[in-house]
Amino acid sequence: TSMACPAASGATLLIRQYLQEGFYPSGTKVSGDEMPNPSGSLLKAILINGGETLIGVNNVPSFNAGITASTMYDPHQGFGLVNLLNSLPLAGENELKAFIKDKELINDGDTHSYMFQLGADSASTCSGTNTFSATLVWSDPPVSVSCGSCVLNDLDLLVEVDSAQYYPNGGTVKDSINNVERVRIDSSDTGDIFEVTVDANNLSTASQKYALIVTGCGLVEGELTSVPSSIPTIFDSTAPSSIPTIFDSTAPSLMPTFSTAPSSMPSLSVSSAPSSEPSYPLSAVPSGLSSDLPSLCSDDDISALFSLVKALYKGKERKK
Repeated sequence: TSMACPAASGATLLIRQYLQEGFYPSGTKVSGDEMPNPSGSLLKAILINGGETLIGVNNVPSFNAGITASTMYDPHQGFGLVNLLNSLPLAGENELKAFIKDKELINDGDTHSYMFQLGADSASTCSGTNTFSATLVWSDPPVSVSCGSCVLNDLDLLVEVDSAQYYPNGGTVKDSINNVERVRIDSSDTGDIFEVTVDANNLSTASQKYALIVTGCGLVEGELTSVPSSIPTIFDSTAPSSIPTIFDSTAPSLMPTFSTAPSSMPSLSVSSAPSSEPSYPLSAVPSGLSSDLPSLCSDDDISALFSLVKALYKGKERKK
């Protein structure tokens, strides 16, 4: 343990630098991806998430005593041997993909659910079995010094895959005594789909912030292999019959066509005057004017015109 503390402290410093300089999520330093102030809960979650299993403990200083067997989560090794390549993507070093939530607020009684698929990243060459790991950490409110083992805001981590449920820290039920919970599945198949849930049940405060990291080879958030049948197609090639065509090639029968005028409209053609109006031919020239204009009317028409003019003139004289 004398060297475990400085080694873990140095690894934690590297995690903080990794996040602050923008290495997440690509594994390379990218401007704009910086996480300037990661929480202590997130640093702790990342450090724990990639812990590797130890086969046992060497009983120093009594070397002749042999090695004491140990399993993950027991008092000898806890979460295992720190290995940051199992927690963080690093270009050229691994094909790991990570999903991180930091300072995520969950209200009392709520459940947060996340879906993941292993090996679904298009650039991944993952095959066979791989390790899937999810780690949840939160800073619990302070408790009374007289409380020996109690968590005020108990969050619960659960992972489901192929109808199987995985509880944290090697248990078979919910963990109600730790504020650090990890689920590690070493024999996961490429293409497996995981549902990770964070459940807030009976918190002592209205809400609680948490940090979550999920990792796996070629991991992609969301279920990519199939789409539930209940999700409708947004853009369908066939429009529903109830939706009218806005621009139809055939105009409705109520719309008149303008190539021919309706029969009820009078003709506005000037080629022929209405029969009720008198005709004023140019050949009807009063006496004293030149008669060289061509004759366009008969003599009877001219006589009728002069009679009309005379009648109008007499009517005007009577008015005077």
